[in-house]
Amino acid sequence: MALALASWWDRPVIVIEAEPSGGDLAARLGLSEEPGLVGMAAALRRNPQMESATGAWITDHEQQTSVGVRVVVAPAGPPQARSALKLLSGPIPPPIPDGTDLLIDVGRLSEPRGSPGWINGNGSDLLVWVCRPQLADLAHLAAILDQQHVDSREQAIVLNGGGPFPADEVATTLGLPVIGHLPADSPGASALWSGGGRTWVRSALGRASKNLVDAVNGCLRHASDAQDASMPDPLEPTTWLLESIFRRT
Repeated sequence: MALALASWWDRPVIVIEAEPSGGDLAARLGLSEEPGLVGMAAALRRNPQMESATGAWITDHEQQTSVGVRVVVAPAGPPQARSALKLLSGPIPPPIPDGTDLLIDVGRLSEPRGSPGWINGNGSDLLVWVCRPQLADLAHLAAILDQQHVDSREQAIVLNGGGPFPADEVATTLGLPVIGHLPADSPGASALWSGGGRTWVRSALGRASKNLVDAVNGCLRHASDAQDASMPDPLEPTTWLLESIFRRT
């Protein structure tokens, strides 16, 4: 979902693939695994306090995709991905270039998450939970929400694929707004992996992703307004996917 959203994003954006079971962006998009997540983790290991670090701390490890989106890809191997994510699980995100947003694909919730930290969604401006509107999937999400230990300014749900439960019922039951629905659209997903273009723009998944970006930006504006109000005066889709979004103003 992160790549689909980023393809419509109206600000500079970087997608970080933080999937503990191993990434697939590199293989799907014809990229190498480095520069990527492992190199970014190694840079942090060499400079654990991020002394003199700048926004280049991320951009040094990104690659440009054929869709026009900048990505930090995860290695395909689970052991390498988990080791890198463990190093990156600090309490605060690395320096983000001014005016740039981070979209972090945190992956399937069935995978070991490791310690809380920015790479797992802590401190993000928006957490987006993606779930099929089916009983078993919603029951899992309800249990996770009940015991979650994630600190985020705003949270929302996106439904993915078909199921018998409407958005308003899901929102009422789980206590979070449902801000969009992504259809099961294999041709649309294939068009995205192939570089976007007219087929992606016209696809059901492409149109739904574009609408979802508007909803996500509405949530981010709400989170920003809420933060300002609290200060003194003078966020192929999978069943369990968590996107965390950091916005650098």
